[in-house]
Amino acid sequence: MRFLCGLAVLALATAGCTQLQYIDETYGSVEPARFSHAGKVWTIHDKPAQGRMMISPSTADAARAGVIEGLTFGLAGNASGSEGVFHGVAVAYLEERDSKCRVSNGALIADPQWEFFYTC
Repeated sequence: MRFLCGLAVLALATAGCTQLQYIDETYGSVEPARFSHAGKVWTIHDKPAQGRMMISPSTADAARAGVIEGLTFGLAGNASGSEGVFHGVAVAYLEERDSKCRVSNGALIADPQWEFFYTC
């Protein structure tokens, strides 16, 4: 039983490392932009040549969300926001940058970072 628990912990740790490695490899060299939308500040790592971006809440908002999730033992859900919230940020950012761009799809990379793909 201990072996299975150890194996489960190792699998979770490896999954987390894989997500962080993906973020670092994909967006590590991108200078982040700060973007204000709906009364909050967001961090955008945009790669126009690849038609992709990663969106994160500001450090303060991410920390606040983490405290809320921790205090409620996760019952508050994803306090950083749903896919719809992040999608709205992606759309607003692209409209400000180039009104001809459209978001095609997105996915949670690692809470609270969302990645969205777009075409222009």
